[in-house]
Amino acid sequence: MLRALAAGGVTMIRLDAVGYAIKKPGGSCFMMAETFAFIARFAAIARGLGLEVLVEVHAYFKLQIEIASRVDWVYDFALPPLLLHALFFGTSAPLRDWVRQRPANAITVLDTHDGIGIIDIGADPGDRAAVRAWCRRPNSTAWWK
Repeated sequence: MLRALAAGGVTMIRLDAVGYAIKKPGGSCFMMAETFAFIARFAAIARGLGLEVLVEVHAYFKLQIEIASRVDWVYDFALPPLLLHALFFGTSAPLRDWVRQRPANAITVLDTHDGIGIIDIGADPGDRAAVRAWCRRPNSTAWWK
């Protein structure tokens, strides 16, 4: 398929929701080690055919930085919520911090069909689990009650 696309003049391939490309019983199936291996293999084959690879994954920003080191392009999904935060709260400190560390190969977007993703700037999954534990009422297993 990639050979046919390259022969037809396509220059970039977008992997949409690639974080779920690999399925494995017993887990979330999101950005597992096997997923990173798939992205690396796919990118190597695509580059060999002269194709650039753009990866679309809504994930914790440190994961985006890691993905960016493996492909040609990623989306900058952290930018929209940080821009809104700067406008709403009148401080650009978090936005400036992101601009200093964002991958150079990130494509700027201000909105997507998925909406503005808070997960892209939120706490990592381990931190979210800790917050759920802190928010749990006594004698309740549900963190939101």
